Amino acid sequence: MTKNLYGNNSIKQAATHAAGEMYAQQHDIARKIRETG
Repeated sequence: MTKNLYGNNSIKQAATHAAGEMYAQQHDIARKIRETG
């Protein structure tokens, strides 16, 4: 991973991972709100 840190593919993977993390957090928050009503 560190070998190709600034390669195009790594940037895409990092962006995809960040988007996935954000989606997971929003999904988790929405689920908690639904559970607590």
